[in-house]
Amino acid sequence: MLLAWEQALPPYQQKYTSELVSLMNATSEFQTKIVHALNAASGQKSLTKSERRKISDLIVAMTKVLLQVNEDPNLKAIYNTYSRSDYDANEDAAKQNLKSMFEEIIGAD
Repeated sequence: MLLAWEQALPPYQQKYTSELVSLMNATSEFQTKIVHALNAASGQKSLTKSERRKISDLIVAMTKVLLQVNEDPNLKAIYNTYSRSDYDANEDAAKQNLKSMFEEIIGAD
């Protein structure tokens, strides 16, 4: 029974992984299209200040997640516009903070 399980598991894992990766890629592409659509819509004169702020917050949140997977320069530019900060500078600062905390924990200078 264990042998049957060991033989059945790799094909299942391969199928699961290939299908999951495909779905994740499709999801990222769709979310990227949504970000571009929100970016285009944010400039409409008919939107209230509150609506623009909500769109801006949504764009920042979505691009931050998308940039963790794919550092698309267009998404970075959109993120930088709506976050009023620089994605690369934020990432560098986060890495430096992590490095400092690690060095403090292990006692390195």
